[in-house]
Parts: sequence; structure tokens; C-alpha cells
Amino acid sequence: MAKHKVLTWFLAGSYLLAVRGKEDHAARQQAEYYLRKAVDESVHASSFQLSSSNSYVESTLARIFLERGDRQRAEELCKSAISHLEHNWGAWRILGDVYKLDGEWPKAIDCYITAAEGRRDRTLLKRILGMAQRWKKERKISAQSLSRVQNRIAGLEQGSLESGTFPAG
Repeated sequence: MAKHKVLTWFLAGSYLLAVRGKEDHAARQQAEYYLRKAVDESVHASSFQLSSSNSYVESTLARIFLERGDRQRAEELCKSAISHLEHNWGAWRILGDVYKLDGEWPKAIDCYITAAEGRRDRTLLKRILGMAQRWKKERKISAQSLSRVQNRIAGLEQGSLESGTFPAG
């Protein structure tokens, strides 16, 4: 019976997120509620794996698993979400969070930069640079890694300013 509950919650959440989630905030919240219920119920259904071919469903599931402390499952779902849709910037950010929690600092920064680059978010790029500088001081990343981050961000900003794709700020 537990597997049927999981499947019901999962399908309802997946449907709402895939069909109405992008433009309807209430539907997105309801979908996340259903997916959370599916994750909660899946604990009681042994060997039940939640996955989807919908990148946004998988990244939402990844965030839920990460919040519950299952970094391995969150990483798997993020990588799958990105393989389905490389431009799922939320999945890149969540994957960065996973790497950060695992102490894989350079991988985390790369994921965060990819997310910021895709969103064209200059404020986020500045925060990432600050984070990289702090991690360098804490000896979590090398000077070479910091330089690579600085060069990548400078290149993004320069290219974006020339093409007019980043908002001023």
C-alpha cells in the first residue's frame, strides 16, 4: 500500500510541476508539497526509487533530498536533471550545494558560476567571487583556483557587457 501512496503523491506533484509549475506559483507550491509527501512516504516503501524524465521534477526532488540530508541521492538527481536539461540553473545551484557540503570546493564554485551565468545574475557572480576569496583565505581552494574563478567571472562580465546580456548593477 505504501508504494501506491508514494506513486500517487509523486505523479500528482510531477504533473503539476510539469504542466503548470512554470507560470503558476500556487501550482508550483502544491507540486512541491506532493513531492515532499512522496519522499516522506518512500522511506516506508523499501527500495522505491523516485526519478523522472522531467528535469524540474528531478531538481525539486534533489532539493528535498538534500534538505533531508541525503546528499548522495540529491547529487544523483541533480546530475540526471542536468543531463535532461543542461540549462536547469536550479539543478546546477543545488549540485553546488551538495559539493560544498562534501567539501569539494572547486566543483561547488564551478556549479554556482554555471547557475549564475545561466541566470545572467551579476549579483550572484559577485557573491560567488566573495565566497571564493573567503575559501582561499580558509585554504579550502588554491590561489590557482581563485585565479581561475576570477578570470571566468571577468570573462563572463566582459562578454556580457559587450553583448548587453547582463543587466546593469
